[in-house]
Amino acid sequence: MALTSAQLEILHALIKLYNARGKGIKSSELAHHLGRHEVSVRRILSVMKGLGLVQSRVGPGGGYLPTLKALELVKSPPIPVDTGSLRLVREGVRTDITAIEIDLLDVSGTTGYRAIIRAAGDFSEVKVGDYIRVGPTAFGRLVVEGKILKIDRENGEILIDVATMFSIPKLRVGDVMSRNLITIDPDKTVKEAAEILYKHDIRALPVVKDGEIVGLMLSKDVLHLLAKGKGEEKVGDVVRKEYFTVLEEDDIVEAISKMTKHKTGRLIVTDRRGKPIGIVTRTDLLSRFGEAFQQSD
Repeated sequence: MALTSAQLEILHALIKLYNARGKGIKSSELAHHLGRHEVSVRRILSVMKGLGLVQSRVGPGGGYLPTLKALELVKSPPIPVDTGSLRLVREGVRTDITAIEIDLLDVSGTTGYRAIIRAAGDFSEVKVGDYIRVGPTAFGRLVVEGKILKIDRENGEILIDVATMFSIPKLRVGDVMSRNLITIDPDKTVKEAAEILYKHDIRALPVVKDGEIVGLMLSKDVLHLLAKGKGEEKVGDVVRKEYFTVLEEDDIVEAISKMTKHKTGRLIVTDRRGKPIGIVTRTDLLSRFGEAFQQSD
């Protein structure tokens, strides 16, 4: 059953107030709770009564009550989101839209389900048909992905057709990182860097001097330099100075956040003194997610 955002808002509020008070809720109470006009609330309640979602009682303790059908429809409670850092990701790019809450709808359906994302920000950054991702949430560490079906800018809501939903395991970076850290000295040549990359079948080499990180050599950088005949150049003279790190004890959510923010597929793992002790890649994270899902099946 597809409801409008206004109907869903009133239905959620009715259920919340009914559960708290254990009696019928008057339209005036709902209107006050939501900050809406009572006439508008009564009109919507009348429609939902016809849909079998609401019933009314008269007399002491009377008012509007949710039906079992309504409770079944919205039995999945809103999922709170860490609004301090969570942004919608559109087609792989972070937006300035901050998710506030996620409502999962029709979770018991056999043809898939939908979700309403309540958010704040510049909704002009997204449009119907865009594929977006939200998460991980503070509660349940949930990530939800799907295609936008409708945007209600007035009420700050986005309706999506959920394509993927998964929970990120509670793990430290140290639980998933590669501890066999292969590095190269900045005095080595680009040609030597290429040989190390090929020998170990890796795509990145942290450049380290006396235990300190100097930079990062990527396989694509090495190939580019070799193509330009710079195989004898010293790594320290051509190394990529921009690199990103994460602590061994950090939650993997922190690693995912940094990878997304900086659009990188790897992070150098350090101890608290800043010494490199490993590397974590997107592949490392995805492989552990797969293990966690298999264990939960």
